[in-house]
Amino acid sequence: MCNLSLRSSWSMILEIRSLKLTKAQKIQIANTEELHKILSQILKREGVINQEKEHFWFVGLNSQDYILCIDTVSLGSVSSTQITPMSVFRNGVWKGCTYAILAHNHPSGLLEPSDNDIDVTDRLCQCGIILNIIVRDHIIITPTTYLSFKDQKMMRKIEKSIKYVPPYQLKERWAKEGEKIRHDALEEGRAKGLEEGLAKGLAEGEEIGLVKIVKSMLEKDYSLEQIIEVTGLGKEDIEKILKKIKKDI
Repeated sequence: MCNLSLRSSWSMILEIRSLKLTKAQKIQIANTEELHKILSQILKREGVINQEKEHFWFVGLNSQDYILCIDTVSLGSVSSTQITPMSVFRNGVWKGCTYAILAHNHPSGLLEPSDNDIDVTDRLCQCGIILNIIVRDHIIITPTTYLSFKDQKMMRKIEKSIKYVPPYQLKERWAKEGEKIRHDALEEGRAKGLEEGLAKGLAEGEEIGLVKIVKSMLEKDYSLEQIIEVTGLGKEDIEKILKKIKKDI
């Protein structure tokens, strides 16, 4: 369980350890499984006692998904670790990261994220937006497996959360959404009008064409039966057209 604390003196004085990556680790992340392997290797470098404690990592990526840094932000107890937004993002800002993946281990071996894990992710996502570092995922690892918030569709829910969105941003967001709704409604109305106009135009065009055909056939002395046979119209339809022809004359 990772606890987000803004005033914890312990976490405020904790130095970020930016790990020296091997050449093999300076790779373009293709999937979460690759990152799990790297973090598992890093965890194994720790002493036996520290391996049993909860770690929280910040993985900074560039726009092409290449790893720029892997920072051990916090080292806690066997069940929790405390972090601050500043300690999470400061090295990522300095390194010019575009994206971030958050990660922490569960020494218990259980992968189920706690409510606090989700809440911390929510807040850090909002902090990332302000800093222009988009948090793309949060993974929980054990020595043998991992859980990805993104794979579990949890990031979608967090992205929709407004719990930690500043009021001024909410106001701007709702204003934009309202404008989009009005714009979409207007476009839909226009499209509907065009569709109705087109349908009406086609119907009118078809009617004009039939009138011309019937009129032309009458001028050539075709019988009513012959006109019905050629046009495929019923007797009532032909009579309506004849009335229209007579009216126009």
